[in-house]
Amino acid sequence: MATIIGVIHFRGDLETNYFASIADKHNFAQTIKSPKIILVGGSSLAFGIDSDSIQKAMGMPVTNLGLYAGFGLEFILREALKEVKSNDILILSPEYYLKKDGDDYSKEMAAFAYPPAKEFINYPNYFDRVEKESIFYVRYARNMIFFPNRIKSPQINDTISDYYRKGFSEKGDLLAHLNNPPIRPLGDLVSIQNEDYSTEIQLINNFIADINTKKAKVFWYFPAFSETGFQSNKKALSIFEQLIQKEVNCHKINRLADDIYPDDCFYDTHFHLYKNCRIERTQKLIKSLKNTIH
Repeated sequence: MATIIGVIHFRGDLETNYFASIADKHNFAQTIKSPKIILVGGSSLAFGIDSDSIQKAMGMPVTNLGLYAGFGLEFILREALKEVKSNDILILSPEYYLKKDGDDYSKEMAAFAYPPAKEFINYPNYFDRVEKESIFYVRYARNMIFFPNRIKSPQINDTISDYYRKGFSEKGDLLAHLNNPPIRPLGDLVSIQNEDYSTEIQLINNFIADINTKKAKVFWYFPAFSETGFQSNKKALSIFEQLIQKEVNCHKINRLADDIYPDDCFYDTHFHLYKNCRIERTQKLIKSLKNTIH
């Protein structure tokens, strides 16, 4: 294990690893003054928002923490809470039916790149932590040996790089995919099932209560989704929207149908907006915020 950890530390890919951008996002969030706008969610926010436009329109600093839904809802809410100060505005926009627990490997990768992220991981006990960290190191070393980076020096302005650390703007928006041709067919079309979401609703409401205690505000914003994804899951999404409207204790600044876009608007998955549609969604968010705040 010591040998594996040593190899990782000397040969790791933290300069290019997509998950390692969590360090840059939090470091930037801690440099800007409040009141600020914090975008909270998964990769649909990373791909689908222009934070510069929001900052210009709202006259407030913006930080986009959106990175990966696979971290799980608990991790994402904990990391957002860390950066909240008095009078901040949080835009909460998780992907549909995002569950409490996420993927262990991605969470451990984030914590390896940004050690304070250990606070965002819920370990039941010490032995669970040791087990998950050990599995992570072995898997990470295996990936470096057998699945080395396809592109050694990715650049924002090339036409092939997308998921990598330096592909983000300072505020946390992914830019690397904007020069690339879209990937077809779109991936990650999930079949959304109606399920018990009570644990997650309670988690969200506890988070909102914590934000209110800090004298900040939370607004729910339904995520972008493709027309195909919407049509394939129309009944389940209708039930989900009703649940959010009824049970989540914060103001909702859009309807689910407001951010359904044609499939051509997406880069590689049914959640990742692209080019002009990314700007269109940003303008919708700005309008909603202005109508709500002013």
